[in-house]
Amino acid sequence: NSPAYGMRFNFADPTLLHNLDLTLSYTPNQNLPANERFHAVFNHRFWGWKINATYNGGSFYDLFGPTKTSRKGYSAGIQYKKFLIYDEPRTLDYTLRVTGYGGLERLPDYQNVATSFDKFLSMTAGINYKFLHSSLGSVDYEKGYQWQTFFKNNWVKNKLFPRLYTHFDYGIPLPLDHSSIWTRNSMGYSSGNRTEPFANFYFGGFGNNWIDYQNEKMYREFYSFPGIKLNEIGGTNYGKTTLEWALPPVRFRHLGFSGLFTSWARFAIFTSGIVTNLGSPSQERKAVNLGTQLDFRIIMLYNLNFTLSLGYAVAAEKDQRQTQEFMFSLKLL
Repeated sequence: NSPAYGMRFNFADPTLLHNLDLTLSYTPNQNLPANERFHAVFNHRFWGWKINATYNGGSFYDLFGPTKTSRKGYSAGIQYKKFLIYDEPRTLDYTLRVTGYGGLERLPDYQNVATSFDKFLSMTAGINYKFLHSSLGSVDYEKGYQWQTFFKNNWVKNKLFPRLYTHFDYGIPLPLDHSSIWTRNSMGYSSGNRTEPFANFYFGGFGNNWIDYQNEKMYREFYSFPGIKLNEIGGTNYGKTTLEWALPPVRFRHLGFSGLFTSWARFAIFTSGIVTNLGSPSQERKAVNLGTQLDFRIIMLYNLNFTLSLGYAVAAEKDQRQTQEFMFSLKLL
């Protein structure tokens, strides 16, 4: 929540096969403990490999919450990604990753969930198959399917907490130009104890920041559940489905001025349902939501793309009051 000041160094070879960046910064806020004021982030990408390390890793976008990726502590990891099929629009790839963490107070993937132990090892294997199509003049994929499966293990205090989860998306075009219906489904299972944070999945929120760099359509992510607070719903197993209608985009002839203008607007309506802790009536949680999102593509200096997003969702959970969430986000570049 405090700004840090520093420098970022970027290095690359002439062919861009190797990309290395290093960020060093310092937070002068005296209310922050002394051992949390220095920050360092290192990334090195070459071919299919990625190596990264952090020490009190910080992110500029965390200043514009609610989603925060900064974490107290340190980490070091290595990742390898390889395409088995690369025949666009059809691709198949797998990813292997190992990361060690120390000194953490919050889970790396869930900012509102405290860790039960501050040192652990995370091992992930994933496979991703994608066959998605779009027509000339589209602003998004309009048909096709995508399948992903991940096997993630956390090794904590000589104990393994395995989690297996899979996603399947399928879309069909409508008679309206550039409009489609999508169903997005996900399920997961963990054999761990429900009282152990490392054994659970967590859901909630749009996931966008006010100023952001991620995909503007974060509501499509499996861990997103607009209308409910971030990481509010948890469980060792879950089933989730989303139905989305992407309406035809509206293109603008004259909206703005030379060097800064709006190219198009896109509107989507979605509804989701989720159930966690199946098989345990006393701990089972069920929720549904209904939401919308409006995206504007803004062009600056004829080459830089910005996306302004506005979203709203209302959610209802069994035996709970209805909740709602408003979302505003400006994606840079």
